[in-house]
Amino acid sequence: VLECLCDASGASVGASQRAHHGYTDAVKIEAPSGFHAVAQWGGLHERLHVFSSGSAAHDLAQILRRSFPAHRVTRADVCIDFVEAGSFDRLQPVCRSIADRHRLKVKKIDDDGQGTEGATYYLGSPKSNVRTRLYEKGKQLLSMERHAADIVLPEGMTEAHSFLDWARLEVQVRPEGEAREQLATAEPDAFWGASKWTQELVRLVLDMRIERVKVGTIWRASDDERAYRFMVQQYGAMLGRLAHDLGGWDCVGRTIGHDVQELARRKRRPA
Repeated sequence: VLECLCDASGASVGASQRAHHGYTDAVKIEAPSGFHAVAQWGGLHERLHVFSSGSAAHDLAQILRRSFPAHRVTRADVCIDFVEAGSFDRLQPVCRSIADRHRLKVKKIDDDGQGTEGATYYLGSPKSNVRTRLYEKGKQLLSMERHAADIVLPEGMTEAHSFLDWARLEVQVRPEGEAREQLATAEPDAFWGASKWTQELVRLVLDMRIERVKVGTIWRASDDERAYRFMVQQYGAMLGRLAHDLGGWDCVGRTIGHDVQELARRKRRPA
């Protein structure tokens, strides 16, 4: 496998690397063209694991698909770049609305306070099969002291655009089971169909309609989630009337909270 990767990319096997995720051996593969990857093997795993990042990841995927059609993908990151002025500020409210509607975990990492390193906005749990991040890609690269001439510009970006406006929306997908083989040959756009909320997100920002794909175990609602849904379906109309009478939904929440606490106090009182 290593020989095939080197032949296809013009790379050579370099220094040993620290292995991760239960592997015992790892080496870096590098080419003068800028192609790079890490291969690791041994330990608890029967198969060789190869990964890369940046533009080299796309080249690696093409090599694996041509040379090893039966390979499996354990993680894929697919990005969409935006270079118009104010892209990050325009996209962040869209991401926030998706998080609110789908009850997603949100994390925002601000820049260094001087606006030079860029901010990142995460949607979804780090442990989830699907997670997205919106970040200021141009600021990130400049903060790493990368020379502009060495940076691979996204399609559509010209000298007329500012690096400070370059934002990237990226989906991270970690398939499980049979989905690893099925998605190993999928087109990049297909990964946006990994969940209902990523489907909706890409539809809102780019008007793209992507078919849903299965990437993990079947999701099942918890007992509390099923009970909540039943309550909304069964008593939604009554709660709506209560909100009207009390002056708003926030008043409904406070009233229910008060009544639940009062009932608990009564149960604790001695007979």
